[in-house]
Amino acid sequence: MARGHAYLVVGHKQWGKSRTLKSLTGESHQIRTITIAERQMFIRRMSNDDKPSDFRELIRALRPGEHEHVILAFCPVFDKDAADVLQDLHKHYDISAFVLKHSFDRRDQISEKEIASLRDFGDIEVFDQHAGPTERAAALRAFIERHFH
Repeated sequence: MARGHAYLVVGHKQWGKSRTLKSLTGESHQIRTITIAERQMFIRRMSNDDKPSDFRELIRALRPGEHEHVILAFCPVFDKDAADVLQDLHKHYDISAFVLKHSFDRRDQISEKEIASLRDFGDIEVFDQHAGPTERAAALRAFIERHFH
């Protein structure tokens, strides 16, 4: 079976992951799929730091035959559970991570160690700008589109 592609929107709790995805879907929380570059994408806004057991169950159930392309919010706290979740995801999906380096208020940032850990699972792009949800969503869309060319 062909592998799917998972795009992670990476940030810590209250970092702007959900706001970025809400902007990507035209300010709607209800939209669960979006078309980017003529490909249908399943979106999951709640990350592993919101409801860890629900997120883990979703990852174990996802298959490219049903959802070839997925966009997932992800918190890069690399405890054993988070690493296991990414290993489970990587069994069926290539992973690309769009890292929101700075918190929404710019007081904190993702560590180099966390970024390095993400590289173990796939390619990453670090978004290192202070920008609102619309600009972050546009950069995320461009990041995803670059993976199709």
